[in-house]
Amino acid sequence: MENQSNRGTLKDDLSIKDLTLTGLPRGGLTAIANKAEDNIIDIIVSGKSNTPITDTQVFAVINGSAVTEPNSLSSEAIELYLKKWLMLMKFENVKYSIDGAIKFHGINPEMEYSSNSTNGINGGDWIIGTGAEITFPLEPTVIYIRDKAQPLVFKKNLSLKMEMHLKILVLYPILIKKMKQLILS
Repeated sequence: MENQSNRGTLKDDLSIKDLTLTGLPRGGLTAIANKAEDNIIDIIVSGKSNTPITDTQVFAVINGSAVTEPNSLSSEAIELYLKKWLMLMKFENVKYSIDGAIKFHGINPEMEYSSNSTNGINGGDWIIGTGAEITFPLEPTVIYIRDKAQPLVFKKNLSLKMEMHLKILVLYPILIKKMKQLILS
């Protein structure tokens, strides 16, 4: 069970200055970081290295300045692996429409989708796309789509919140009396 007392809330303007990265290969690599959503940090390393990158071990420390709680301590070193660049999945062809149900188009066999993930990574029912239309009931839901080969490459595609607005007509007694008079005359 995760120790919740060690968790902080990431600040919205998080940047690479709020992290300490060690182990990056020498050369012209640069790193940027930002808050993706909730408590997820995106770290993007780009540029050219003087040495080939295969599975390079890198460590990241989340500095106390990365969270909103005052006087926060830095995290322990988090072990990461820098891998050779792979083509990232493009989700632009995934479209949806709402017409009595939620209908998705363009989720191909290289993608997976889930309606019970809370962050794009977890969830037990990841389903491989077929390219055919996928229909979900029209109810509050969150749909994530991810790259089947690289499960950490995902997109929150839809977050549907439904609100019901009820119109209540209040008739005052005088108005009711006038309406009755009109009807009877």
